[in-house]
Formats: sequence, C-alpha cells, structure tokens
Amino acid sequence: MDAKDRIIAKLQARVVELEALFKAAMEKIAALEKNSQTSHKPPSTDIVKPVKTKSKKKRKQGAQLGHKQNLRKPFPPEQVDAFVCLTPEIEVCPQCNDRLVRSAEPPVVTQQIEIPTQIIHVTEYHQHACDCKKCNVSYYAPLPDEVAAGGLFGPNLTASIGYLKGRCHLSYTSIRDLCHDMLGFDVSRGFLAKTVRKVSDSLAASHDQVEAMLPNEPQLKIDETGLKKNGVVQWVWAFVATRFVCFCVAAKRNSDVLVEKLGQTFGGQITSDFHSLYKKFGENTPALFQFCWAHLIRDVKFLAMQDDTYEYGLRVLKKIKAMFVTIRDREKYTKRKYKNLLREHKRKILDEIERNVPEHHLAEALENRMDAYSEEYFRFIDLDIDPTNNETEQMFRLLIVDRVVTQGTRSDWGDRWQERFLTVHATCRKRGTSVMEFLRRSVSAFFRGESAPSLLEGTCPSDSR
Repeated sequence: MDAKDRIIAKLQARVVELEALFKAAMEKIAALEKNSQTSHKPPSTDIVKPVKTKSKKKRKQGAQLGHKQNLRKPFPPEQVDAFVCLTPEIEVCPQCNDRLVRSAEPPVVTQQIEIPTQIIHVTEYHQHACDCKKCNVSYYAPLPDEVAAGGLFGPNLTASIGYLKGRCHLSYTSIRDLCHDMLGFDVSRGFLAKTVRKVSDSLAASHDQVEAMLPNEPQLKIDETGLKKNGVVQWVWAFVATRFVCFCVAAKRNSDVLVEKLGQTFGGQITSDFHSLYKKFGENTPALFQFCWAHLIRDVKFLAMQDDTYEYGLRVLKKIKAMFVTIRDREKYTKRKYKNLLREHKRKILDEIERNVPEHHLAEALENRMDAYSEEYFRFIDLDIDPTNNETEQMFRLLIVDRVVTQGTRSDWGDRWQERFLTVHATCRKRGTSVMEFLRRSVSAFFRGESAPSLLEGTCPSDSR
C-alpha cells in the first residue's frame, strides 16, 4: 500500500468515526427534545411549544354553529329570597298614543345574585356560673360539644377555610387577607393552619374507608407522581376505582407500595403505564394488567421523529390510529362487530410492529415489548375497559397546580392533608356530589364527636354498573 492509499484508508476510517459520533449526537439531541407528545413527560415541561403550520380562523365567542348553547340554569323559586315585580311606567304607546293594557305574555325573568355586606354570623356564648359557698367553688355552664371543639370558627367556616386551602390553592397569607378584607375579622396564619388540620382530621375516617376497600376492588386504574416534602421527593399514588378515588402519599415508587395497599393476593384488573414496578407486581400476584396505550403512542411518535426509524414509526402509528378511530366510533357497531374489528386491528398492529424492524435499539425495544406483553396491551378488547389510563392522569391536575403554588409539603400532617383532601375532592367529582357540602358534614360530625359521613353516599353514574 503506497502513501496515497494509506491516506485514503485513514480518511475513510475518520469518516466512519465521525458518522458514528454524528449519529450519537443526533440521538442525544432527539432525547433532549422530547416533549409531552413523544414521551411520558408532563405538558408543563414543554418549554418550547410546537410551531403551528396552519393558521386557523379564530372562533367566535359563545356557542359554535351547530352546537347547542350552554346556558346557566336559573335558580328555582324556593332558592329565591326576594321577588320584585316591575311594570312599565308609561300608560300610552309611544308610537300611536293608544292606551296600553296588561299583556297576557309571561314576564321576562332576570335573576341577580348578591353577597350580603355582613357575611359572617357571630354567636357569643355567656357561660353563667353557680357557686358553692361551702366548698368555695364556682361551676360554669359548659359549652356545647361542637362549639368547644370548633373554637373561634364554626363548622361551615372551618370547612370553607379547608376548601380555600385545598381546592383554591390559597396560601395562609392569602386566606388571612381574605378574612380581613372580605369577611371583616383578623386571624393569624398559625390559627388558619390549625383550622386546616381540623378539616384534615375530620376527613381521616372517610379516606381510611375507601383505602380499606382497595384490595377487594375488581378494577383499578393506578398512577403516581412526585411531590416533595422539605425538598425530598416522595410519591403521590392515585387509585381510581369504579365508585371512588383514593390518593396515598408514599416515600417510595416501587411495587412494595402496591403490595402494602392491595396485598399479595390481589386478583383484580389494573390499568397502568409500563413502569417496571407494575410489571414486577404482575409477576408476583394474580393481577391482570392493561397497559396504557397513550404512553405507547408517545413512544411510537418519538420513533417517527428519528431518521433511522421514521418510516417504521409512521407505519405503526397509522395502524394504531386506525384502531382508535374504531374505538371512537364504537356506537356505530354492534358489540360483536366492534370486538371483531378490534381483534383485526390487534393482528394488523402486531404484524406491523414485527415487519421490517430497523436496527435501532428503540425499535427493537418496541418489538420485544409487544412480544412479551401483547396481551397486557390488548386486554381491553375482552374486558371491555378503557385502553388508556387518561382518567387517572387527569385526577392529578389539582395536585399538580397545588405543587407549583406550594412547592410541596413540609410535614407528615401535610402529607395526610394532601391525600385526604384529594381523595374527597376526586371522589365527590366522580360521584357528582358537592365537595363543599361533604366538607361541611364531615367537620360538623367531627365537632360533635359523631361518625364521619361515607364518601360513597349520594349518586354515582357507575353505581348502576
């Protein structure tokens, strides 16, 4: 080999080396550019929003063409505190001067809501005493139990403070200012914290009730998200059952938490993402899993963004989208026809995933995943359940906003407050009952020393299933 050939060989080796470095760099860039559409990252991490390629015409406000207006329902007569009848002051028609007569048409009804200037109601208790002259002792009349337990705040105001803290994400400073500016009294932030703790204590039995039901539930949707306590990451777990939702705060994110909450013999059906902790729990228990398709679709979308896996990702994504079109239009088919179509989609998707797999670790990982867990992804066909875990992820919205505002918790009782209020809020919303009314009943029962109300009382659309 002469000098020219040696130079060419050296340059060719350098080209191969640079191509490998370029490929590795592009994969690293792609990984750094992952967003909520192509990974499991939450939408809040999308720093740069995707550029819109098509300019859409801005929609007008209000009901859109072909859609029914969504108007607020008026208050029924029993909720109206005052009725004011208005009649025209004119006696003759302004156009022809003819005398006006009372119309048979029903009146136009306009309702106005107002807050009274004095919102709070203050009750002053005078505890009179009786003296024993012989013993030189005075005996004062005791306060009613609910007054002694509540202290300065009655049950309704106590429940309202809890609602402002848990649902409205107000800081103790903001609640203090609201009490001063709107309600007309001053209170310290420390007292407000004690008030929220009372609300938390009143919800303890309700939370424990639904948590104890978890091991016997036939279907559960489960997910978890981080929440810091004094800067240390811990985990909030959401268990969505048919009739209720239960939140639990745990220090770890592993299968031990599932064993603790569900037991080692749990044999129900679980919908979750593809995290290893769920796979481990499934290997050691008789539980049946439905892995979330929304998470899988994000992984496939990421494949469709890479040069080496672009065509492969698009092919698989097209088959998956076709299946979800059928799921969207399920009301058009009979039950038998619908299931047959889904089974056909299953065959096509699996065939597409195994066909012409690129030599790329992510594509090979997708193929291996479906080889090992295809039944766990398509179990929704026979069990007639949701193919995604979107409902559970939506349950975290209240916590995520609160996490941004408060930066997490600072104590164990703060953790208990989070899991109890989130459980009550999500369950009431799921069952179509009032969160505020449940808080009032819970606090009132707690102050009177009575049993806590059940979260499963009231109507629930899924109770009839």
